[in-house]
Amino acid sequence: MEKDPTFVSIIIVNYNGLQYLQTCLSALYTQTYLRENYEIIVVDNGSTDSSIDFLAEHYPDVIVIENQRNEGFAKPNNQAAQIAKGEFLALLNNDMVVSTQWLEALIATQERTGAECIGGTILNYDGSTIDCMGGSIDCFGYGYQHYHGQPSQLVDPHSGEIEIFYACGGAMLISKDVYLSIGGLDEDFYLYYEDTDLGWRLWVQGYRVVLSPQAISYHKHNSTAKKFAEYQIAAYAERNPLLMLYKNYDEANMYKFLCGAIILRSTRLIELLRINPLPQDQSALKILTFQEKIKVQVANLRIFVRLIRKMDMLVVHFLTLVSFMSKMSTMKEKRKCIQTNRRRSDNEIMKKFDVPESYFIRTRYKIFDTYFTKRKTDK
Repeated sequence: MEKDPTFVSIIIVNYNGLQYLQTCLSALYTQTYLRENYEIIVVDNGSTDSSIDFLAEHYPDVIVIENQRNEGFAKPNNQAAQIAKGEFLALLNNDMVVSTQWLEALIATQERTGAECIGGTILNYDGSTIDCMGGSIDCFGYGYQHYHGQPSQLVDPHSGEIEIFYACGGAMLISKDVYLSIGGLDEDFYLYYEDTDLGWRLWVQGYRVVLSPQAISYHKHNSTAKKFAEYQIAAYAERNPLLMLYKNYDEANMYKFLCGAIILRSTRLIELLRINPLPQDQSALKILTFQEKIKVQVANLRIFVRLIRKMDMLVVHFLTLVSFMSKMSTMKEKRKCIQTNRRRSDNEIMKKFDVPESYFIRTRYKIFDTYFTKRKTDK
């Protein structure tokens, strides 16, 4: 007896994304996957740009959930999952445009592999470069997107459906039952690393994540993130990996790598501020001339000048640690649940931490570098 087609619920989170909704939704209505086999749910995060009116006028069949404020990314997806009728959920950013075979390719990969979560090939908006073909992390929680920035000619649509550590939440498919059973996306993250954390929890609890190369989508990069202040982006992107490490590592590895991650971030801060943490050699200072001593004092004074000029970095670092500590009681309960349901060892999962060493060395502090070194460097 032939199996009935899989019914899918496509979930789109929108926040003042009116300029993207037309192209995003239009692409969903031209899918090769039969329209009667999927529904579209848009969760609006308190938009003030007439997004709701646009949906009502042009897409009356789209299910709309209206939030009164911006609830981030995780909570809206969880809200939609609760009312979704689909056997599978397809999470999609509002600034994505999917290929006509996107949904069909995701379902085909799921049926061939039996994986509970499927990620696709994400290109930049004009299709010239690769944004993401699955992702991974290093042992300290920093994320890595495979083939990011590489020419799109490298994409082989006929390449194997390989296992990946996590699927980008901007364009992915996941079993609704599995999604709900593991708690969905972590709402305490609010912004960034929710999908990475989801992938880690899937692997810990015995599920699989697989790449579908032919499920191609096009991403208007950072169109949502630019609505947030730089310090907010940096704070979330620094804090959330720490929360992720605390929840998902086993007992032995958690303490080791969490402490290492905090030290790593502190070291980078010292590096950027050019602070010498070692005391001056007092015996050496005694033999300096008066002019040389003045130069030493001026050099020390520059440290305080840099502290003032780069106070934003210090604030972000402080907020990161304070926010992390404030989440401990909540994370403790979540950690207990994850570890109780563990089905794979850390040794097995860490083999999927597929981050090139050169990439780690080059970008291990990339959040600070990205958001705080755009200004002219000190001379």
